[in-house]
Amino acid sequence: MSRFVIRLPTWQRQAVSLALSALWLSGGWWLLLHYYMAADGDFGLRPHWLEPWALRLHGLSVLIALIALGGLVPVHMKLAWERGRNRTGGLVMLTVCVWLALTGYALWYFASEENQAWLPVLHWGCGLGFPLILALHVPLGRRRVAALLALAGLGAR
Repeated sequence: MSRFVIRLPTWQRQAVSLALSALWLSGGWWLLLHYYMAADGDFGLRPHWLEPWALRLHGLSVLIALIALGGLVPVHMKLAWERGRNRTGGLVMLTVCVWLALTGYALWYFASEENQAWLPVLHWGCGLGFPLILALHVPLGRRRVAALLALAGLGAR
C-alpha cells in the first residue's frame, strides 16, 4: 500500500457506515414521531407510542457508533494526522462527533423546561447535517490522495 493511502479496511468501513446509518436513521425516526406523529389526547398532545422505542434504538445505535468511531483513532486518525492528510476535514468530523456526543449527553441528563426550546435543536440540527459532512470528508480525502499519488508519479491505484 502506498505511503499516501490511509484507507479503512472493507470490514471497518462497512461497520462504521452501518453504525452511523443506524444512528442517523433512528434519530430521524424519532424526530418524525416526536414532531409529526403526536396524537391528540385528553390533556393535549401525547407522544406516539413508538417514540420511546425510537429513542431506545437511537441510544443503542450511539453505543455501537462510538465503538466503531473509536476504532478509527489508533490507525486512521493517527496516521492521517502524522502524515498531514485531510486534517481540516478530520477535525471537522471529530468536532461534529464530539458536539453530538456532548449535546446528546446534555439532552439525556440535563434536559429541562428552561432549555427544551433550544437544546434539542443544537443536537438534531447538527445530526441531520452529519451525512453531508461525512459525504464531503471522504471524497476530499480521496481526491487529495489521488493528487499526491500523481505528484509522486505513482498514478491512481
